[in-house]
Amino acid sequence: MRGFGCLLIVASLAVHGATTSARDYLREGDLTPSQAKRLAAIESVTRPLRPSDYRKLLYARCDPMFLDILIHGEKEARRIGLNKKDLTHTIEGRLRAARLFVVHGYQSLTINITLNESPEEFGLMHASVSLMRLVDDIGVGMDGVVRIWGTGMFGGYTKAGTIIEAVSRSTDEFITKYLRANDGVCQMRWSVQ
Repeated sequence: MRGFGCLLIVASLAVHGATTSARDYLREGDLTPSQAKRLAAIESVTRPLRPSDYRKLLYARCDPMFLDILIHGEKEARRIGLNKKDLTHTIEGRLRAARLFVVHGYQSLTINITLNESPEEFGLMHASVSLMRLVDDIGVGMDGVVRIWGTGMFGGYTKAGTIIEAVSRSTDEFITKYLRANDGVCQMRWSVQ
């Protein structure tokens, strides 16, 4: 069962924002026959998004967003000097430069960072950058927040700058795609202001 859980995670990564399929992450020889059959079933139902699909996901009348930063592993973050203030300064600056920052709104750019507590200098991290949107009805008559777009990364770090740089690159990727998806509307909005 443990292998199947990993298989689902890999398939999920391949569907949400990646341009590769789950097979690119696994070697066929690493799979048991039943796992290979399950992977084929998952791939038949969940296809990777085409590069143009992000335009449909990210269209939002060029509405700005607020910033939400979550850091898990606070002890490790303090050890390497990573703090919310530095991340906020960097990412908010990028959103402001693109005219996409607002203090309160119906959508947020959510940065979620998880650090392992490593006794050594080299640690592992997972970081994700996601566009979250408040919706009136999530299907059961209740308000909720849904993840519209996102990207994630795994990697090693030795200092806070490595993490900030990785998150900054992903934020730049998001801003580029968001502006492309909303290009005409953004141009009209900015010409009026």
